Amino acid sequence: MSANRHLRLILDDKDAAAITKLLSQRMLDDPAPVLNRDELDEEALSTLEGLEREIRDDQQFGVPTARTSRRPVLTWSIAAVMVTVFLVELLNGDPTDPENLIALGALVISADSAWEQWWRPFTAGFLHFGYWHLGMNLAALLLLGSWLERAWRGRLVLSCYLLSIAAAGLLLPILDGPTVERPVMVVVGASGGIMGLLGALLGRLLLGRFLARSPVVRGQLVLLCMVVLLQVAFDLSVPQVSSTAHLTGLLTGLSFGLIVTACRNGRALVQERKKES
Repeated sequence: MSANRHLRLILDDKDAAAITKLLSQRMLDDPAPVLNRDELDEEALSTLEGLEREIRDDQQFGVPTARTSRRPVLTWSIAAVMVTVFLVELLNGDPTDPENLIALGALVISADSAWEQWWRPFTAGFLHFGYWHLGMNLAALLLLGSWLERAWRGRLVLSCYLLSIAAAGLLLPILDGPTVERPVMVVVGASGGIMGLLGALLGRLLLGRFLARSPVVRGQLVLLCMVVLLQVAFDLSVPQVSSTAHLTGLLTGLSFGLIVTACRNGRALVQERKKES
């Protein structure tokens, strides 16, 4: 996008601050002189090329947190499905009643019924145990899903989300099955899929940190690592939370993010670095 077009979009934005609009209008009325690359000395040209490379790296591997023209429609759609399913829970009875959740598709893990109905890991990923559970997952979905969808296309986000839900639900009976103290487990929630989105963002940033060495990517990676540590601390402090499902979803999304980022951006960046050297 050209600088003039970007400034005009700011002027047309009703939510933009007045000072931002004023500065944009002044830059349009009195633009800075444009220098050709052949007018720059060697030091200035090297600095310019470094800035251009850093911007490309940020676009390829960074998390686009700012609002863009690409709307996260897929993320909104998943959120709408979650809210709709919760309304069905309310109409069917108490959203914290295990029997109600089982009837609507919760995952039931016991000694003899872990995988009786293969579809339950998917349906359980859209059910929630009360208002607080739904609210926390909705907030995380809208934040992480929007970031990832601005970086990827919606179909990749959906694939990552469903794959993470499936991995968390299918592996949970193996990794954290029934015990004598807890012979039956009723599992619901989108946390496995949401942790998968977080893992995919981490995979994108990890590969970007390895290949690009961008300060923006490094800062975002540190921030998301802190989020993961806070989530782990929360899981360990709340017995009702399935930390196994969260970790499985996170690792699934991390693997997915590394593969997708390597296929989309890694090869092109390596070839570009070879040309520069």
